[in-house]
Amino acid sequence: MKEQDYIYSPERKARTHGVVVLIVKYVDGGVQVLYGSQLFNNRRGESGEGSLVGEAREGRETKKQTLERGLREELGLENLGKVVIPVNLRDAWVGSTRFLPGVNAQVFCLQWRGQSGEVPVREVPNGEQTANDFIAGGWQSLKELPELAGLRQGMKNVAESILANPGVIKRIERIAKG
Repeated sequence: MKEQDYIYSPERKARTHGVVVLIVKYVDGGVQVLYGSQLFNNRRGESGEGSLVGEAREGRETKKQTLERGLREELGLENLGKVVIPVNLRDAWVGSTRFLPGVNAQVFCLQWRGQSGEVPVREVPNGEQTANDFIAGGWQSLKELPELAGLRQGMKNVAESILANPGVIKRIERIAKG
């Protein structure tokens, strides 16, 4: 069987769709992924505060519009120039997978172009994190991402889907290296 360079395990009757964005860089022989913390509405029974950049689709948004809104809302507009957003999202798409029961995620991977040790920072109004504020925490090895303490279950499901497929890992490495 040919090794696939994408994941495809969506739930057939999902009620909600969104995007998860892996912002990656290649450091010391491995892929690092931006992670953060996010207080969120616990409607779906998720626990934990660890998160990746992700957004639920609103209205008739395209995948690209949802992805760009997620980057603006979660990282702030000033950081959009430091990630590579291809004109053709097919170049950044790594697959579609089940996020949580009834929720599918389109997964994209973007290369970080900021300084090596830099972490995108978003100002939080009044200095207090509120529901859905994403606060960048640092960089985590892709291979250790599912073990990140407090990682939300949906994000963990996405990470495990990626790591189950060596072709996807190689594709993410290519994107991280540029």
